[in-house]
This record gives sequence, structure tokens and C-alpha cells, in this order.
Amino acid sequence: MIELQLFYNGPESPAIAVAGGLDAVVVDCESIGKPERQHGYDTEINPWKPRACEQVRVAAPAMRVICRLDSFRGVGPKVLDQAREAVAAGAHEVILPMVDSIDEVHALLDAMAGRADVGIMVETEGAIAIIDQLEMLPLRRAFVGLNDLMVERSSRHLFEGVLDGTVERIRSRCRRFKFGFGGMTLPDGGHPVPSRLMIAELARMDCHFTFLRRSFYRDVVAAGLDPAESVHRMRQAWTAARARPADAVAADHAELQAILQGVVRGGETRAG
Repeated sequence: MIELQLFYNGPESPAIAVAGGLDAVVVDCESIGKPERQHGYDTEINPWKPRACEQVRVAAPAMRVICRLDSFRGVGPKVLDQAREAVAAGAHEVILPMVDSIDEVHALLDAMAGRADVGIMVETEGAIAIIDQLEMLPLRRAFVGLNDLMVERSSRHLFEGVLDGTVERIRSRCRRFKFGFGGMTLPDGGHPVPSRLMIAELARMDCHFTFLRRSFYRDVVAAGLDPAESVHRMRQAWTAARARPADAVAADHAELQAILQGVVRGGETRAG
């Protein structure tokens, strides 16, 4: 079953994660340098600090806590101190965004020294170029960040990396650790890409996890829906997608590609 990880959105998030039977809460601390890098794009930038990990641990002691750090691009080696702070606050795992070199990942692994799991974001040309080296490291997971990959490549839309096969090529070279991309919401939600087709594509690529972010908060939490029932529907859709015959997998993929071609032709993903 795919792991569903809820992005922390304030003190109510741990209770939502527990009620929904979710697998982890992600405290997103990546902010230094991100507003400048993503200026003009409709992306999510959170204000949280590592101490929010402690809030999650206190509110939901049995929940796995993951902290997405700042990047070496943004703060340099200070990110290692941030990682130690996150672990001291209760994080079970830290994720390094904007990976550019193997040395950055080695440095974080050494700093953690087995005290917490380490994951990475694959969202730069540098990370893609060394993916075979990264695949040999003792990482827990890799997530393809479509937003930053779009910015890095000056692409027209965040889903261009799915349309042109980049995500699938990365997936084919990541076999030793958990892999994920994109996000999930209710099967009948999702815009401009239907969630049912994103779920189908995650299943087709044999992904292990994905994030629940703005669309989930909008479609479920803000709408006042029951988190347990909503997550159950999402997991049912995942189970059905995994059970599809080959012709249905091909048909869903072709439908997704057709929609993505129209979306990408429609222009850039920018704020306002």
C-alpha cells in the first residue's frame, strides 16, 4: 500500500493525520532561497521551523515525523545543524532538497550517523546526472520535486517532467530506496489533472509514497469531510489501480498523456 504523508499545516495537522490513518507528517522547513528561486510561480512555501517536529511528536506520539530541510544552495553547511535540530525535536527522518552533488548527501548521512533516516529530493539537473551514484547510498527515499524541476529547466508547466518521461527515467534508476512524486487527493478531485489519473500513474510507476498538500487540505479539510473516509477512498482507488489489467494501464496512461499535452501547451504555471 502506498504511504500517504501529510504536510504539516499548523497545530491541527497531527490530529488530521491520526484521524485519516496516514503514515507520516512532513514538517517543511525549506524556505531560505526558495522565494527568490520560485518567484512568480504558484508554488507552496511554508514558514515552519524544526521545533514544529516536537509539536507533532507530542500531539501524535505514534506518528512518523519527517522534516524537509533547507538546501545546501540556500544555507550551505548550516543545513547540517538544522538537521540535528530537527532530530533533537523528534524527527525520525530528514529530507534534503535541491541536491546538486554526492558530497552534500554524504555530509548529511555523516551528520545523522544513523540517528535518523535520510531522504532526498531529485529536482535539479545535478541530481539527475548523478542518480546512479545516489542510488548506491543508504537512503530511505527519493522524491521528484516537479515544481523545482520546472523552475530549474524553465519548463512551461510543472507536469512537463511527467509528460516528457523524465520522472519515469529517474524511477527506472531508483530501485534501492522508496520512490515518489506528485501528490494525491480524492479520486474525483484534482485540477487540471484528474486525481484518478495521477493515482493510476503513481501505481503504474510502482511508487511507494506521495504527499498530501494543498489539494488535500482544500478538498477534504476545508470542505469539512471526514479524513478517515476520504483517505479510505484514496486507498481504495490505489488498490484498484494496482489491480488493473495491462490494457487498462495503457489506456489510463494514454489519457493522462493527452491531458498533459493540453495542459503544458496552455502555458506556464505561475502565480496570479
